[in-house]
Amino acid sequence: MSNPVSYPVFRTTDPAVALRVARELVEVGDQQHAEVSVDVELRTVPEVLRIRDALPDSWFRKEDVEDCSGDSFDPTGLHVGIHAPELSDDPDFLSRHLPLRASMQYQPVGSIEEEFAALVGSNVGEIWWSGLIWPDAPDSNIYRETNNARVSLLFNCRTTS
Repeated sequence: MSNPVSYPVFRTTDPAVALRVARELVEVGDQQHAEVSVDVELRTVPEVLRIRDALPDSWFRKEDVEDCSGDSFDPTGLHVGIHAPELSDDPDFLSRHLPLRASMQYQPVGSIEEEFAALVGSNVGEIWWSGLIWPDAPDSNIYRETNNARVSLLFNCRTTS
């Protein structure tokens, strides 16, 4: 049985220091099947365009439950997700759909973390490493964990979304 509870272990306002500490925690686990994902909430058109240009492999989506719950028809594609190269750069279109979330999921560890940490700025964001395996620590009655072996690095917020 596993425990999906998160525990804050370190706080700082320096993204580079936070990333270093998170990577040290990731190193504790077996990374054979590990992957990294990133997600950021964007509240302005300039931020959407900046992230779109900086992360051309990202996907953009809208998470407005009221907007998508009553109708399965999604002419914008934003409820399913739009790949960055296909995302409109029309400010009127984008402003009608703010906030937008941009994400890249299940990337190789070490492939996106540094760039994302430098890009997130004042936006609410997260980097998470999944697919880790925590090792046994029998002296502490802690045994190999795979189900919830994850490290999260949060930017400008205190809880995972």
